[in-house]
Amino acid sequence: MFKLAIVLAALAVSCSATASNTYLLYTLENKLVPEKLDPSAPLSRYTNFKITDNTVILVHGHHGDANNDFNTLIKNSILDYQTPHNVIVVDWSREANQGYASARQSVPIVAEHLANFITWLEYEARLIRSTLHLVGFDLGAHIVGQAGRRLDQGFGRIGRITGLDPSASRWGSNSGRLADTDALYVEVIHTDITGPTAN
Repeated sequence: MFKLAIVLAALAVSCSATASNTYLLYTLENKLVPEKLDPSAPLSRYTNFKITDNTVILVHGHHGDANNDFNTLIKNSILDYQTPHNVIVVDWSREANQGYASARQSVPIVAEHLANFITWLEYEARLIRSTLHLVGFDLGAHIVGQAGRRLDQGFGRIGRITGLDPSASRWGSNSGRLADTDALYVEVIHTDITGPTAN
């Protein structure tokens, strides 16, 4: 009975440290209805993912989800006005819709899950890391930064990261914040620089 209790406790701890990320693929062939990509299984041969197209991964922020304005606006702009792209929307809403402190603490776990997903795409779809563009809003900016940092372990860096209004609250001296070394090219765009919610 004691061994069973230890196993159950270990299982509970391991499950609580797992991100609930889902990955939704949009392309010119499926602009309105996403294809769910499952990194625990092989990539379907019927996928809309095209290795010849550029890939952008979007990560929302605190209180966001896959269908919020950030994802919809950027996804539609890319698909409507740029060369063909694979646009992957990361939904980490289970963690993002907690209080700010809890959501902030989830950033490393969500980033690790994203890094593992990118590694899976490299293996399954022959994605080339240096051509990948990660875009994160608010806490999502720190998630893409940490994912890029995790991937830069001797196999090369992500091509580009864009941080949109990276969350500033409790990130000033935090070593986990988005940094200029997290990709080959890192840009940050600030639109909210004053007041209590300044970024």
